[in-house]
Amino acid sequence: MTSQSNYTYQNATTNSELWGRLAESSVGKHLLNHSISERYNLYYWREGNLEVEFVLEKGENVIGLEVKSGTKAGNAGMNIFAKKFNPDKVLLVGTGGIPFYEFLKINPAELYWKTGLRLRGIIKKTLRKYLRVFAVWTEDELFALTDCLLVDYPLFLM
Repeated sequence: MTSQSNYTYQNATTNSELWGRLAESSVGKHLLNHSISERYNLYYWREGNLEVEFVLEKGENVIGLEVKSGTKAGNAGMNIFAKKFNPDKVLLVGTGGIPFYEFLKINPAELYWKTGLRLRGIIKKTLRKYLRVFAVWTEDELFALTDCLLVDYPLFLM
């Protein structure tokens, strides 16, 4: 995938496999760019058919980050990863989580480590239509991060 590809935005969004690769690559490049200046390690985790696209590590803090670009809601890889490694946070970027355009605006290190926020619950299973992975924040923590309540994010407030 390069900037010289002949794909238009419309072509890319109608090809789910290509769109998924573009979404993961964009998030990965964003994380990699910040990992250099913010000095955190960036990994990929896979066990059999289960995977977590990005695992961020700084000191003893570990964060699992899943990228979803389609309508498929399963997060089996993240669930197993959370059980095995007990990360500080698990986050979903894309469909059902933080929108791509919002995630690409932030410095991941500031959001995850510099604010000192701790996850109150790693995974919330909803009884709604889909199983999703959520970061759980208090209203005060959201205001501290964004100076306004972001109602667009599917977050549970405590």
